[in-house]
Amino acid sequence: MPTVHKTGQALFLGLELATDQLRATIVDESLDLVGVECVEFDVDLSEYQTHGGIFTNPGDAYTTPVEMWIKGLDLLLEKLSRNHDLSRIKSIGGAAQHALVWWKSTTVPSLSSLDPHLLLHNHFSAQLFSLPNVPTASDTSAHTHALAIESILGGPDLMASRVGTCASSSLVAAQLLRVRETWPQEVWARTGRVQLASAFLGSLITGKWMPMTEAEASATGMW
Repeated sequence: MPTVHKTGQALFLGLELATDQLRATIVDESLDLVGVECVEFDVDLSEYQTHGGIFTNPGDAYTTPVEMWIKGLDLLLEKLSRNHDLSRIKSIGGAAQHALVWWKSTTVPSLSSLDPHLLLHNHFSAQLFSLPNVPTASDTSAHTHALAIESILGGPDLMASRVGTCASSSLVAAQLLRVRETWPQEVWARTGRVQLASAFLGSLITGKWMPMTEAEASATGMW
């Protein structure tokens, strides 16, 4: 087991939620690599039976369970605390695949009052989400909805000038429109909040609701 050093210079933690893994990278003040930890969804959380971190369905629909992300974060934090001195972490940055998390409109636990002695997945079960399995960045099932948005906005050039991107088969705004127009009506009706995966990850880390950034709003068509 690696030695956990209790003294030394400040460390900085980067998190990346990809389709197939949740990865943590630690660097020091000189940007030298200190350590890397990773949770491979197919291997470390094999009970979800994903392939490359996703479920595949007919019609090019690629989805992944939000609960798996939460358990993955629990497992990643456990690995980090076991192998590194987290008291030296001075800041945390992160990135995530473009995907939406769909919260039910029912009351969810206050992020600022969670019991720190419990794992995150004990606070946030799959029942809190109107879509327990969400479309991923690999999903192409909303392609026609992306083209419809582009057409309404006057074509690719006008769409790009207005929202910062043009239509793509995995456009998050198109995925949202597809859920509203083609999924059972109760899915939309019971949804109270949607978050980008990056904001969702940030909310779990900070203990408060995090918004999407302007760059993310532009890249996902949610501007």
